[in-house]
Amino acid sequence: MRAAFLDRDGTVIDDMHYGSSPELVRPLPGAGEALWMLREAGFGVFVVTNQSGAARGFLSRERLHEINREMERRLGFRFTAIEFCPHRPGEQCPCRKPLVGMVSRILRRWPNIDLARSITVGDKPSDVLLGKNLGTRTALLGQDDPRGSEPDLVAPDLLEVARWAIGG
Repeated sequence: MRAAFLDRDGTVIDDMHYGSSPELVRPLPGAGEALWMLREAGFGVFVVTNQSGAARGFLSRERLHEINREMERRLGFRFTAIEFCPHRPGEQCPCRKPLVGMVSRILRRWPNIDLARSITVGDKPSDVLLGKNLGTRTALLGQDDPRGSEPDLVAPDLLEVARWAIGG
């Protein structure tokens, strides 16, 4: 099985900057269509997201789950799974991107994922580095300067990434 490991804020929805309210969820243009394209092409579609706002006290884990449910509702799409790292940078957490802990949890539940045929997508170099650590193809959204992360693709949005992933 191929998988698409997607960052959440700035990739699927507007960056919420520690937003703690489901009402702030705004899907990015083309994101819903891209998600369905990936699913129909046989990808498992996963969200892997650093959410240090939980450790910083900006939102509870339950509120984070509410935000994720609202994201799915507004997109009209149910993700294969959503994993998050609630820790702050510097806490030496093995699940915080670019480390592979969140995806390791996914691989325990879906051991048939072929990482070499999968993609990792996000709007920050840490998302690209996660993909490199996993051995997936990588895409960086919205940046002309990938700041040394060397993604396989720099794209303006998730829809362009979906077209690239399906074609390759």
